[in-house]
Amino acid sequence: MTDLTEQWKKGELPEDFYYVISDSEFIKICYVKQNSTDYIKLICSKVPSYKQWQAKLEENTKLKELLKLNNILNKGSKSIYAWLKEDTAGEQKKLCADMFDKTVEMMSEINQAIGEE
Repeated sequence: MTDLTEQWKKGELPEDFYYVISDSEFIKICYVKQNSTDYIKLICSKVPSYKQWQAKLEENTKLKELLKLNNILNKGSKSIYAWLKEDTAGEQKKLCADMFDKTVEMMSEINQAIGEE
């Protein structure tokens, strides 16, 4: 039983639209009232408003963009690392090392932004 189902059975759940599992095991969107019938087996989650849904969609779009950028930087860092392993000398090797360090730093910042370590 979920917390929402327990709140509903106690009469503490605000009346609104929720995703529910019925006694017949179907997932439905229902307007749940405190004195609703017993056909509800489980209340899964509240149905988001359009604004909430749009905000989540934008958040997911930003996350996808960050993941795409992270993949590009990861591929770039592998190339830079390969150049570092080659027998380069002097200023070129320092430039490769600086580029590698900066790429790794940016990847770390992206990972923090998307919640990965």
